[in-house]
Amino acid sequence: MTSSTQQSEQQPLGRVIRDDLRRGGYFTQMRREYAELKEFYLTEEQHAKLRASSAVKGFFLTSWWLFKSLLLHMNSFRRILLLLTLLLLGLPRCEYRGEQVQTVAETSGAIIVVLLLLLMMEVKDKMLARSELQAGRLVQKALIPETPPVIPGWSIWLYYHPANDVGGDLLDYLPLSDKRHGLAIGDIADKGLGAALLMAKLQATLRALAPETKNLSQLAHKINQIYVRDTLANRFASLIYLEIAPASSKVRFVNAGHQPPLWIKSDRIEEWHKGNPALGIQSNLEFAADRVEMAPGDMLLFYSDGLVDARNWEGAFYGEERLRADLERYKTSDAKQLGEKLIRRLQAFVGESPTHDDITMILLQRV
Repeated sequence: MTSSTQQSEQQPLGRVIRDDLRRGGYFTQMRREYAELKEFYLTEEQHAKLRASSAVKGFFLTSWWLFKSLLLHMNSFRRILLLLTLLLLGLPRCEYRGEQVQTVAETSGAIIVVLLLLLMMEVKDKMLARSELQAGRLVQKALIPETPPVIPGWSIWLYYHPANDVGGDLLDYLPLSDKRHGLAIGDIADKGLGAALLMAKLQATLRALAPETKNLSQLAHKINQIYVRDTLANRFASLIYLEIAPASSKVRFVNAGHQPPLWIKSDRIEEWHKGNPALGIQSNLEFAADRVEMAPGDMLLFYSDGLVDARNWEGAFYGEERLRADLERYKTSDAKQLGEKLIRRLQAFVGESPTHDDITMILLQRV
């Protein structure tokens, strides 16, 4: 039995239920859970059919597809047991009352017990998987900087929010020497545990090679060769690695297939040109490095596509236009203030909608 299971069983049941009733917000939570069920179980083709259907037809289609997916994702024993239980639940039972025969639905205690046993089996599997994911989350959290680095002449703000218990985005700080400080942001073309494992491998490769490789083009070339050699087919990764020096105005970085950074100036916001191909396409790729000369107050925003791809309940994307408008509105703030205001704007737009992708950001300001 895991420690989290032991802790939960030590709590008085009455207190737990009382706290649940006080917590409230169940309509919003039910809406979010239902949206997550559809997002997880339904295919893109099924989502398209729902958008073209009426509300009533969509409800019955969704109910059937979810029930079908439930059965297909259970093992054979539980699937047959659930079908037999539902069959018995639906069979009428005849009762003789005088000269009349009446039928009543069967709701015996045995059927309820079987349903509870099935539920306990599924919850047990979930708890085992969750304990493994929580252990992975702790490891991943240890690999992410707890606080932004303090480097003379620079203000830095970091943000990392995984969509699931573990994420496939990379965020790292490498104190290479007194004159070399590295920052990295990346994204595996997937999410969840598999992406997290690949990202940990990519992060370890970067940390091993960056201290001894000052040429960023050569660094990206070496990382790509190792990534192609060790990763699975069609598991591409994007990466931006940048280096700064204390009291300097220059930023050197190499972009391997990642979202181009936004250069926030006092009079305008510019998108940097697209970078090199992503990691994992082929081993013999060459990567060109970039250099930016920043004026005091200028900022660079490096971000993963989970930021602009965040959606609200209506399915609208936060998008690049809203991002630029919010950056323009708050660009006179420092890096930390701008980052926090940006997150508040994003949360206000998304509301209670589930997070669909990891969101990672680096705000780098010349002060």
